[in-house]
Amino acid sequence: MKFAFVCWADCSNSAYNIHKAIQRFTKHESFHVKIKGKIARRYGFPADNYLTNRNLKRIQDEIYDSDVIVFKNLACIQKYRLDTEKLKSKTIIGLLGGIVLDEKKRNKAIRRFEKLNAKLAVLCLGYRKFLDFPWIPRCVDVDGLRRSYDFGKLNPPLICASPSNDTNYFRRVGEMFHNAIGRLKGFRFRTDVIRNVSYDECLKRKAHASIFFDRVGSGYGTCSLEASAFESAVICGIPKFTREALNDECPFIQVDDAEDLRWVLADLLSDEDYLDRKREECLRFVYKWHDGRETVKRLLKLV
Repeated sequence: MKFAFVCWADCSNSAYNIHKAIQRFTKHESFHVKIKGKIARRYGFPADNYLTNRNLKRIQDEIYDSDVIVFKNLACIQKYRLDTEKLKSKTIIGLLGGIVLDEKKRNKAIRRFEKLNAKLAVLCLGYRKFLDFPWIPRCVDVDGLRRSYDFGKLNPPLICASPSNDTNYFRRVGEMFHNAIGRLKGFRFRTDVIRNVSYDECLKRKAHASIFFDRVGSGYGTCSLEASAFESAVICGIPKFTREALNDECPFIQVDDAEDLRWVLADLLSDEDYLDRKREECLRFVYKWHDGRETVKRLLKLV
């Protein structure tokens, strides 16, 4: 059996981790492709699998030759210029990223792709209909991260944030973090906002965080999973359908604005036992739901 991972943006990191786990834990073939760009360079993906005009035909042939294809969403079909007729006989799996299209964008996507095979079109729906579709969670190599980086915690505790790019959304996330930190009085702590560094440097700095703030509203990303592997208590936004998909087991602390974030940080900093408990819960969660070996088991059960 051959697997193809056709993703883009930050989901490519998770897809690459699953691809490597398949090679490590099974005898199946696996192929991973990534659009060339800042995120690709940050994560150090193999350059021969970048989507370029020179590589396009070879990459398309690899995808069509696969039995199982894992997509982030339907935008991947456009970005990789795939023929949907050639995909109808394939097993299609969705990658649960926790990010939900808003209603306007979702309805536009449905209209745009309504003529496609139904099992492909459902990938753009998000929310509850996604849960009726074969899906796997994002993935990190938990043991690999813990072997490769020193994750000893600092005293006073380090609060870390890592806005992943310069879009308006992540600028607002950074502003929220600084706003909350500026109003957090009476506690001893350090902060580190990680931007514009190599992936390796990002992990080195993130590994020492006792508390990691990811994002709000749109759902948690791979950054949260990496922080969990380093035993950080994670704060982020989590859509309802993602919680349902994970059986309400996700221990990440949800916040909606700077005031929420300030109070959550105050609770964690004022109660060391509570902070330690959340850190342990995040580590157990990422092992159960997002570790490479467990993700491969879930994937194989779907095919």
